[in-house]
Amino acid sequence: TYKEPNYYLKVGDFRTRMEAQAFLNELRGTFPTLFIFREKINAPILEQ
Repeated sequence: TYKEPNYYLKVGDFRTRMEAQAFLNELRGTFPTLFIFREKINAPILEQ
C-alpha cells in the first residue's frame, strides 16, 4: 500500500512481539525504517 510519502508492507504472522522483532532485525539492513504493528492474525491451531 502506498500512503504518501511511504509504502506500507505487511509481512508475516507472528505469535509474539519477540518473533516479530527478530524478523525485523533481519530486514533492518535492507529497510532501515521499519515498524511493528499489532493486528489480528489467522494462526494455525497447535497440536499438544
